[in-house]
Amino acid sequence: MKHLFFLFILLPFSGQGQAPDSAALVLQIDSLNKTARSLGGAFRFEEALQTVGEAKTLVEENFGKSHPAYIFACNTEIDVHWRMGNYPQALSLAEETLQLQEDSFGKENAEYAGLLHLRGTLHLEMANYEPGEQDFLECLALRERILGKNSAPYAMTLNNLANLYGLQGEVDKSLAIHLEALQIRETVLGKESYDYSMSLNNLGRTYMRTGEYEKSIAYLSAGRALIEKTKGKNHPLVIFSSLNTAGAYTQLGQYGKAEEAFQETLKLTAASLGEEHPQYAFALNDLAQFYDLSGLPEKAKACLLQSIAIKEKTIGREHNYTLGSLINLAKIYQEEGRLEEAADLYLEADEIFRKNYGSSHPENIVALSNLANVYLEQGNYRLADSLHRATLAVRQQTFGNDHADCALSYMGIANCLRLTGRIEEGWEAMQEALRIFQKAYGRENLYTIKSHQVLAEAAWEMGQPELALQQADTFSLQMREHFRQSARHLSANELLLKMESFQPRLDFMHSARFNFGQQDPVQTGRAFDDALFYKGMLLENAIGLEKAVAEAPDSLRERYVNWKALQRRLAEAYAKPLGSRPGIDALERRAEELEKELVRHAFFRSAREITGWQEVQARLSEGEAAIEFVHFSWKNPQPTDSVLYAALLLRPGWEAPRWVALFEEKQIQPILSTKKVRRKDYAAQLFGNQGGVSLYGLLWQPLASYLEGVERIYFSPSGVLHRIPLSAIPDEKGQTLADRYILHQLGSTRQLVSGFSRGNALAANGPPTLFGGINYDMDSTAMASARSLAHINFSETSHVLPEAARSPLGGGRAWPYLPWTEVEAKTLSLIFEEAGMESRLFLGHEASEEAFRSLGAKRPSPRVLHVATHGYFYPDPSGNGAANSFSSGGPRGAFKISNHPMIRSGLILAGANHAWTGGEPVAGLEDGILTAYEASQMNLSNTELVVLSACETGLGDIRGDEGVFGLQRAFRISGARYLLMSLWQVSDLVTEELMAAFYLEWLREGKPIPEAFHAAQRQVKAQHPEPFFWAGFVLVE
Repeated sequence: MKHLFFLFILLPFSGQGQAPDSAALVLQIDSLNKTARSLGGAFRFEEALQTVGEAKTLVEENFGKSHPAYIFACNTEIDVHWRMGNYPQALSLAEETLQLQEDSFGKENAEYAGLLHLRGTLHLEMANYEPGEQDFLECLALRERILGKNSAPYAMTLNNLANLYGLQGEVDKSLAIHLEALQIRETVLGKESYDYSMSLNNLGRTYMRTGEYEKSIAYLSAGRALIEKTKGKNHPLVIFSSLNTAGAYTQLGQYGKAEEAFQETLKLTAASLGEEHPQYAFALNDLAQFYDLSGLPEKAKACLLQSIAIKEKTIGREHNYTLGSLINLAKIYQEEGRLEEAADLYLEADEIFRKNYGSSHPENIVALSNLANVYLEQGNYRLADSLHRATLAVRQQTFGNDHADCALSYMGIANCLRLTGRIEEGWEAMQEALRIFQKAYGRENLYTIKSHQVLAEAAWEMGQPELALQQADTFSLQMREHFRQSARHLSANELLLKMESFQPRLDFMHSARFNFGQQDPVQTGRAFDDALFYKGMLLENAIGLEKAVAEAPDSLRERYVNWKALQRRLAEAYAKPLGSRPGIDALERRAEELEKELVRHAFFRSAREITGWQEVQARLSEGEAAIEFVHFSWKNPQPTDSVLYAALLLRPGWEAPRWVALFEEKQIQPILSTKKVRRKDYAAQLFGNQGGVSLYGLLWQPLASYLEGVERIYFSPSGVLHRIPLSAIPDEKGQTLADRYILHQLGSTRQLVSGFSRGNALAANGPPTLFGGINYDMDSTAMASARSLAHINFSETSHVLPEAARSPLGGGRAWPYLPWTEVEAKTLSLIFEEAGMESRLFLGHEASEEAFRSLGAKRPSPRVLHVATHGYFYPDPSGNGAANSFSSGGPRGAFKISNHPMIRSGLILAGANHAWTGGEPVAGLEDGILTAYEASQMNLSNTELVVLSACETGLGDIRGDEGVFGLQRAFRISGARYLLMSLWQVSDLVTEELMAAFYLEWLREGKPIPEAFHAAQRQVKAQHPEPFFWAGFVLVE
């Protein structure tokens, strides 16, 4: 939505020359006019109209309508109607007043010129560009005759005429006139005048329209600096400049700077005008459009709802500015699939626009264009096409064909043509849309980027695969750069939401390569590069931030510490029932603000290194291979119900990676299903043969021929493959993959380049630390005593404010004691001692949450952290009824129904049964339930290995290319190099055997951790052949 600064002419009225007995009356009339304007400015419109009506009555009764004071009162009434958005009434009154001025005083006077200027401005607000232009041209001619060109009023009318041409798309003419106005204002008023600063800002907007964004920002900045110097930082023109600067950065594709400018605008507006002022609502509206463009629809919707509420309260629902926000909200509803609600809002806006402003108002054309897209989604192609063509005709007539709004109409027409089989015509329309977007916004803008994907779809439909891949490649490269830039200003949660909103577009890329590029080395290489870029991008950013802070300056480290403290408070809040989280929204906002301040800081903003497949290949030795598994919703080119899996395989000496198609997800779902399957039988089902279908046949057999001579494989899973221990998959002869290969599971094979998986040296670390034999029942005296003996300071380790203690969770089953975990911990302690490593052992009530979270807080984290206990994981409650089955006060409620995946998984430590079964919080003690979110806040940067000898510690929500959100993500963020965890509930006794064998192979035999783990699995398998006993643990690097 466009908010322009227009200056209304206040016609001069003076009491000079009046008879002495009328002086008091003149003062009264003048006071009423001033009061009316003040009331209008405060949005007290009814009172304003009543007051100016009194002024008009006094003048008419005492001096007559031809008196200058009456015309001045009319001018005030016009001003009030203008503020109300009641433009037709204001325009009608302006025409009456203009005629009255002519009848009373003729045309050749400054007052008549001022009224022409005013009427032209009203036409401009109503998008009546032709009569508006006529008024401005007539006004200029009159002012030139009366005042000369070198006058402030002449420059003012030039300014509004230039704005008119700019809105019509005649940017060259607009620019020339703005430059003329600037020169006049410099000559007449000087370079430090308010009018001069306004011309600088208008030139900044105009250069934005010409696509010269750097010049636009320079002029906007100069105008802002001048107004701050002369009028102060809280002047409305500073707000105007800040908002326009945000728009320029958006068009330039510098979204980080754009969001900063938008947020600054909100702060400036709140400080100078308040958060209930329409200008604050304008800024919210524009920020919402930015968020929508950036792929953050929920944030956009929140801003729009707030903006609409303010506008309805101050300027009314039928004001064109309010209607603009309603149209933007309808677009969000449309994106959410709420088509009927969206259509209702578009039709409401259309009805009001037609009544008040005319059907051709640009904002109404936006509503109609979007409504056409709703009809398109509803399958009403004929009506959609007709409406798109009608909006294009109006936009061409209003703005000219090269305006960005015309590109939106061309895109709508192209979609209509494609969906009705006229694909070649659709291609031509889409090409025109791309040309206009590139001219208007440049190549980095998201409208331009998305256009390449639509062109790729059209080429696909035309049966031109090479052209489709060409357009898809352009889209892919530009999207990668866009996300790289986004990572430098968005919070992790914002970036995740953005990636999920763009996932269908990324799925299209894989689909195009699957259909046309499987044998094309260029395409397979780019597919591998995409996997390297997107997989675990947020996780890598989080780890990078944790590492960088060690070398950050003190001021930045302090900000980082404050951010981590807020995250710890959030961890406590998330674990509470939904109804017991006062102030959590404010905590989330502040934590997000601090995080964005950190990632935007120059110290943390060093460009993210983009790894290519050639670099991965260079790290592979003979006999090694790298595999990036990918999954995607298949498009052909329209969406289907199929989710496909493929492997991108790379070996030394190959010209390019190989694309190997694997299976459709629905083929593997029966194997992974846990319904009606006993836990012990699940592993047998997983590695057996279900109806002639086996994991080996689906997943590995297609790869086998490419792996002849390979001994070591580095692989990165995707989708449901995160739930499958590949090493345990047997072939037709019963030989497992672990028997044939040394397998390394990575988050991404780019770790081969970063060095993280290649055994780079760790800094000094603490002694191995073991938790086991944990007493889950609460004994506050024993736990407090244990904490005291261990010298653990609660306030230093938990960072939880006393009032942030958890609330009751409701009744639930208690966790049983695990006797073999004590044996496991003590056995491992002896193994460490034999290897010359003194270990720390936490048993019983000593194995508390306080003790756990103290690790790495004051001294280097332990080289090995081994935790033998219960673990928990609950699947996402959305869509499966879980949220309705368990109230926030039900069994394990806050953990089971949390929307946060890092709360729905965790470890059970000493005393946890008290809180788990609904007990009240114990003052001074943690609750013993360590969530994954809490674990992610720890500093384990010196830890080589974390072993989670507990049930289901490898599970979590699978979120696109980011992988698993749960304990494994938490400990990777915290800095651990290797993570050993389980995928299903494991046997207490056999787990103790597996762990003892692993540590002996590693410490006594000196094998690398991956080889030691596989050797231990083979030993346990020999004693317990059933996969349930030995296959559940996986090692992730």
